[in-house]
Amino acid sequence: MAEGLLGGVLGGEEDEEAASTKAAPEAFAAAVAANLANHSPEVAAETVVFLRKQTELLEAQRKTVEAEHEYFELEWGPRLLGIRLRTGFQVFIALVATVIGVGIAIMIHDAITSRRVVIEPLRMPATLAARGFDGTITAGAILDELSRLQDATRSSAAVRGLSGGWADNIKLEVPETGISIGEISRLLRERFGHDVHIDGDLIETATGGLALTIRGQGVPPKTFNGSAKELEKLTVVAAEYVYSKSQPTRWANFLSNSGRDKEAIEFCRTAVASADPAERPGLLNSWALSILSTGGSNREALALVRAAVKLQPDYWVAHTNIRFRYVWSIEPCRSSASN
Repeated sequence: MAEGLLGGVLGGEEDEEAASTKAAPEAFAAAVAANLANHSPEVAAETVVFLRKQTELLEAQRKTVEAEHEYFELEWGPRLLGIRLRTGFQVFIALVATVIGVGIAIMIHDAITSRRVVIEPLRMPATLAARGFDGTITAGAILDELSRLQDATRSSAAVRGLSGGWADNIKLEVPETGISIGEISRLLRERFGHDVHIDGDLIETATGGLALTIRGQGVPPKTFNGSAKELEKLTVVAAEYVYSKSQPTRWANFLSNSGRDKEAIEFCRTAVASADPAERPGLLNSWALSILSTGGSNREALALVRAAVKLQPDYWVAHTNIRFRYVWSIEPCRSSASN
């Protein structure tokens, strides 16, 4: 009877193999409830033994889970933290490399597209320095005058940036080289850019006056003389000379805008042949405008503007001048001749 009851409670080995995991606890609970209802002492004893064993098994499983959890916290916790730190560091390095790459790309782009006039400090003897003359201050005065000329010019011609060579130096050192970021940028512009670098000398003449010499890329050396009190005047004429050589079209426009049309005509006549091809259309157009302003030949002005359009077909300023300034001004002459 006990075996039958125990078989009913436990379900037998053959029944355990056939029963599912979910159904076994339910069958056991139903058998226990049914047999306890009959007040069977054998079933009660067998049930206590079985439940004790199940309790011991559950306790062993709990201890195993706690041990595994403790092992995970002690062993895998630091490992996971290390993995996360390593991943974060790699992401940081990638971001730094990206920023550096973008910075280098920007520097190269700026170097390739750079079209500036860079004024370097002037050289001078120690005797002048002892009298209060300073090469950097004098170069700064030339730079200031160039800025004034450029601001006073009304022109559609491209504008060159202006810079003092002594100021272009960002003090961020590259490790183990001693080269600043500013120097790297300057080297890139010198290699790939189109800057005009201007330097020169300020010396004392035999008569006690001053001689200021200016030279640069595309700027032939030229010396300007004056008395010791005329340094400001020398910086003005030196700046005008630099402006005329570095930005000839804008200089011609400045002369015309300032009412100096005869000077503009003479300058354009002498400069157009040796000027950069990109500057020639603008010089021809300014030449024509100055001819008209001085009451010169309309036909000559029209020929110059047409030559400018031939050199630069998309020079719309010249097209506009042909359409609205020159055609109607010579039309009466053409009509009279035809009549």
